[in-house]
Amino acid sequence: MAAATGREAICHCESYVDGCMPVVAMPNAEDLTRRLADLLSDPRETLGVELKVWLDIVDNAEHKAILAKAIIALANHGGGHVIFGFTETVDGVVAEQRPANLATYTPDTVNSIVQRYVEPPFHCDVLVVTSPETGQDHPIVAVPGGHHVPIRSKRDGPEGRGIQASQYYTRRPGPSSASPQGGQEWDTLIRRCLANAREDLVDRFRVIMAGGTGADVPENDRERVDRWLDDSVDRWSELARGLPEGRGARMIHGHYAIAYQIVGDFETPQGANLLEHLRGGAVRYTGRPPFEVPPRRGPDPYPHEGNIECWFGGVDDDVGPADSHH
Repeated sequence: MAAATGREAICHCESYVDGCMPVVAMPNAEDLTRRLADLLSDPRETLGVELKVWLDIVDNAEHKAILAKAIIALANHGGGHVIFGFTETVDGVVAEQRPANLATYTPDTVNSIVQRYVEPPFHCDVLVVTSPETGQDHPIVAVPGGHHVPIRSKRDGPEGRGIQASQYYTRRPGPSSASPQGGQEWDTLIRRCLANAREDLVDRFRVIMAGGTGADVPENDRERVDRWLDDSVDRWSELARGLPEGRGARMIHGHYAIAYQIVGDFETPQGANLLEHLRGGAVRYTGRPPFEVPPRRGPDPYPHEGNIECWFGGVDDDVGPADSHH
């Protein structure tokens, strides 16, 4: 259910309930495609997702500048995704008719835009993903976070349109992509970069103390939580395979997975104190909270390979949705 190591606290749950899964860049292309498809089930703009109409990112300079601004904003926010092929109307988000050819939406094309407009430049991945709702293909640009310095624009767009030079765009409530407004937003951006740099430095010291070299590249926060989520899903699959056919906790009608990570300079709660913090942080908007915490009367959490695990599927009473959480 939850784990805490160093300055991190991470929670994972599986549920029948329909929902969206926060998506982060994955080291495995097949897993990444599967998770990105969930974004297309209910497309919407968030601080980590920016929807764009079909842009001509090969021949249209203004469209290139528009994409560059979105990439800078997401990078400074901590990473995210740009999804092409949607427009917002008064009735909600609708998919536009796709172009006949999506061959121009490639990593080379996107990263040439990054090289032209972004300082310092970095690599973006691009995948064409099929919407499970409409069957239509949509290119998705995966923008990495974890940068040690704020990302800025290098030049103006054509006639000043789309992007302005020397701007540090970020994602703002709305959501929108714009320059930070006021000291608090600047402070958030700078603190995020300092935290990324500090984590990298601390990780390198750990490698050296363990007998490695400073040249060894440690996992960053995003890679670490990706690996943890994959290991957790594998662990749930292992437990679910041992259940009888028809058991609710097998979740044969589908499921979604959520993982989050808290990083910062604070004292990590341990044991029962950690569990109380998790319970106190469960916010109920309607019905069950998005991050389920074991009830005080029910299956007890227990340690498993350095994590805190709680398995509802093993209870004798297979009634209701509670047994569908892990």
